Amino acid sequence: MITEVKLKDIFYRYQEMEHPIFDGLSLIVQSGEFVTLVGPSGCGKTTLLEIIAGLIADFSGDIYLDGAKKMPLGQVSLMPQEDLLLPWRTVLENGSLPLELKGQRQSDANQQVRNLLREFGLDGFENYYPHQLSGGMRQRVAFLRSILTGHRVLLLDEPFSALDALTRLKMQEWLITMWQKFQPTIIFITHDVEEAIFLGQSIYIFSMVPNRKLKHYPVSFAYPRNRSLLGNPDFVQLRQQILADMVWGGAHE
Repeated sequence: MITEVKLKDIFYRYQEMEHPIFDGLSLIVQSGEFVTLVGPSGCGKTTLLEIIAGLIADFSGDIYLDGAKKMPLGQVSLMPQEDLLLPWRTVLENGSLPLELKGQRQSDANQQVRNLLREFGLDGFENYYPHQLSGGMRQRVAFLRSILTGHRVLLLDEPFSALDALTRLKMQEWLITMWQKFQPTIIFITHDVEEAIFLGQSIYIFSMVPNRKLKHYPVSFAYPRNRSLLGNPDFVQLRQQILADMVWGGAHE
C-alpha cells in the first residue's frame, strides 16, 4: 500500500489563466506523516490535492509513490469538504460502501464497519441516515469510509470548515487520535492557521500564484494535543510568524 508521496517540478495552469498555479513545485510527504497545507482561498491548495489524487492529469512534472513514478488515480483516498454521504444509505451502509465496491459481501462489509463504530464515536447510530446526524458525526462517517478504502494516504480538503468552533476543535482532537491509531499518511488542507499548527507535524504555506516553493515550518509540539495548546506562547508566536509570511509573501522566499 502506498505510504509516501513525492512531487517533483509540478507545473500546472488553468486554460483561462495567464499565470500558472504551480511552476516547478516540489514536495515530499513521508510515510505516516501528518502534513497541513495552509493558505488563502484561490491559491491552489485543492488543485494540488486533485493532482495528487489523479483527478487532474494535464500537468507536467512527476509524482512518485513509495519511490516509483506513477499516476496516483486509485492509489490514494480523497475526502473533500462535503462529506458526500449517500442520503438513502444508513451510517452502516455508507461506511461499508468502499468494501462493497471492492467485491466484499455486504454482510461481511457490514460486520467490518460494526467493529469500528465505537472507535469512531458512532456506536448506536448505525441505522441513522445522514440527515439525522450532526455535522461532526457526518464527518466521522466520511473518515471511517476513507479508512476502509484501504489506502494509506488520505487527502483531506478542509473537512471541518463548515463546523462550529467547539465542534471543530473536538473533531481536530478526535482526528489526531484516529491518526495515531491507524497511522495513515495525511495531507490536510485548511485556511485556518491555528488548525494547521494544532494538527500538523509539518506545515507548508501557499501564497498567491504561481507557487514555486512552499515555505515549510516543522511543528514540534508533542502529541496528543488538546485545546490548552492554543494559549501556549510558542504556539501563538508560530501562528503570528505564519500569518506574517502569508500576508507579506514569505512563501516565495
